[in-house]
Amino acid sequence: MRDFLRDGWPALALCLAAVIVEPILRPARSNPQPPVVTHGVVPGLVYLLAAVAWCIHLGWWESLPE
Repeated sequence: MRDFLRDGWPALALCLAAVIVEPILRPARSNPQPPVVTHGVVPGLVYLLAAVAWCIHLGWWESLPE
């Protein structure tokens, strides 16, 4: 639990961001087929880049067993 609180809290932040962003970008009656790039690819890349940036911040040594 200590490791998650220290190193894994960005997962909670990413989840909260998705809870806010995804309802805004989902299809609606007024826009039943939103553009895939702006409503799918871009948010997905942002999520992925945030996760990769955090992994780089942690460094490879975090994955080594103690």
